[in-house]
Amino acid sequence: MNTNNKLLHRLTILYIYIPVIIFLFGWCNIYAAGITLIGILYTFIKINSDSEYMNTGDNIKISPVILIAAFLTVSAVLILIGVGGIFPQPGDYAKHNAVLRDLVTHSWPVYYTEAEESMLTYYLGQYLLPALAGKVYGGFDIANAFTLIWAIVGVWLVYINLIRVTGADTRAKKLVALIVMFFFSGALPLCQILLSLILKEGFYSLLNYHWVLTTDAMLQYRSNTVMLRWVLPQVIVAWLVAELLYESRIREKYFCFFIIPVALFGAFSFASLCIAAIILAFVHLIGGKCRVWDVFSIYNIISAFSLGIIIAIYLWGNVSMTKPVSSSLRLQGFKGRELWTYICFILIMVGIYLICIFKENRKKPLYYITAFILLAAPFFRMGLFNDVVMSSTIPVLFILMIMLLSFLFNKNGSEMAKGVIIVLICIGMIYPIAELADNIHENEKGMNIEDSYYTMEYYSDRENEEIQEDLKYNYFSYDLEKNQFVGYLARNKAP
Repeated sequence: MNTNNKLLHRLTILYIYIPVIIFLFGWCNIYAAGITLIGILYTFIKINSDSEYMNTGDNIKISPVILIAAFLTVSAVLILIGVGGIFPQPGDYAKHNAVLRDLVTHSWPVYYTEAEESMLTYYLGQYLLPALAGKVYGGFDIANAFTLIWAIVGVWLVYINLIRVTGADTRAKKLVALIVMFFFSGALPLCQILLSLILKEGFYSLLNYHWVLTTDAMLQYRSNTVMLRWVLPQVIVAWLVAELLYESRIREKYFCFFIIPVALFGAFSFASLCIAAIILAFVHLIGGKCRVWDVFSIYNIISAFSLGIIIAIYLWGNVSMTKPVSSSLRLQGFKGRELWTYICFILIMVGIYLICIFKENRKKPLYYITAFILLAAPFFRMGLFNDVVMSSTIPVLFILMIMLLSFLFNKNGSEMAKGVIIVLICIGMIYPIAELADNIHENEKGMNIEDSYYTMEYYSDRENEEIQEDLKYNYFSYDLEKNQFVGYLARNKAP
């Protein structure tokens, strides 16, 4: 059977927008939610009737057996990495589970009053449908089960889109795409070895699944396994939109409709996709591939001035407040030891990949945009563990992976370059596979649901010096009497 482009596009849009609609009617007053929903439906109808857009790309034959096998594989991998709590979960699930539990047990918007009056202000998108299921059908356990189900559906959609945009037209290519989708990474073990030799510090950093040598630079380009295992709520929608951007890169008139919702799933991914879209639009305007009224289309205007403003005002309560230096965005310089770290990190993790596919992509603006963001991200820092580097690159690394797979699946291109890419991908898979194996064997790095925070409310106290800064400043809005969302848009006012 052939993939149905129209059906796949519709399902992708629905996956992106179902949480958005839940947010609108769960957090906003009926007027703001209703007007925004009208704009969303209008744009969706227009997209659905746009034959040029809906028929983008070639149909790829996918047998029902492959679809079912992919669904089962996605289900198995997500269960094994801890989604749903059947297998041990990584440390970030202490927060994930607390957020989900509060969404189930509290009214929306979620306000806290016991420590300091505050509102939960975070990237809630991926949590919302599971939380709604938990509210309706009986609590956190139901919500946790729906988290797994919703994630399986999302990653499965990512895979179907992936085999279509990469031209995976054989069973072997489809299998490769499935494996790479889960385990793609830069060649981190090679990077660690090279840095150890250059800096003459021994090989103590080997078997650190995530980081290069421990330095003040805090550099990490996450493998797809690490993204799915540690920051699942930020990943799926960012990947789906990255695929759409890669495939539909000259359709500027819908950019805002697809990119703005990403802000509800991760601000850093949203920022990098915005940068990519703005540069693409500018390049295409200069090159005559689009018109000014495509960029400033009615669909972009509706999305920006309805949904965009609502999400911006909601998140602004957190973004705009005074924060300590460790939680603020700042520039990061490289000199001496850190400079060597940056050079090796960029070269091994993404640089060789970019060099290998340069010839085939030299006329594609998205290639240069991808390279620019990946090279520039380490010069910015925010948070204790540098969330800018780790999170802003989520969609960009996925675009790089798409480019690599498209190059490997193309009959043309240097066989030597393909060989280098394959070797680096295989080296990069070592740590993701090892981390998955550790989790299967219930390694001490994992945690159980019982170990998670009971509620986020405890951490909403800026005066408590025992709480680390990234917990009490990253998830809340304070001073609610001055908060514009609470004052003008919220469904329920602060107690």
